[in-house]
Amino acid sequence: MGDSKTRRYIRELREGNLVVAARDSESGSAGRALYSLRDVRVATLADVLRSLIAMRAPEEAEALFRALADASLDLVQYAPCGPSEAGEALGLEQSNTAKHFEVLRDARLVTRTERSKKHVDYSLADERISDFLRLAKDLAADTPHS
Repeated sequence: MGDSKTRRYIRELREGNLVVAARDSESGSAGRALYSLRDVRVATLADVLRSLIAMRAPEEAEALFRALADASLDLVQYAPCGPSEAGEALGLEQSNTAKHFEVLRDARLVTRTERSKKHVDYSLADERISDFLRLAKDLAADTPHS
């Protein structure tokens, strides 16, 4: 990785309060900083994400990142459920909730099962998704924001 790209990644990680810098006094390099994770949960989060990506083709990974960036991700905390139950719990319209569940389904984060001809339920496709979301929320709650 090029130096400028590395510096950019480190800057983004520092701005997100995910890494901390410490001066390297043993190497004799004045001004050189070593970086370490602010919280071991960042490494665990990365491991879970890596395992979710490894199960997908490159084009499917893009759908995964789109779904992870979508605010509708909170829907999975109610799974298994249908769009109307999750929408009611989150204060969303059932039609919007159904569209969000489809984004999550396209990313293979949830699976769809029919309860009846007019009712569909969504369940987590993989328990690691629940672990990932719980860990991300815990980390975000504990991360000081600048």
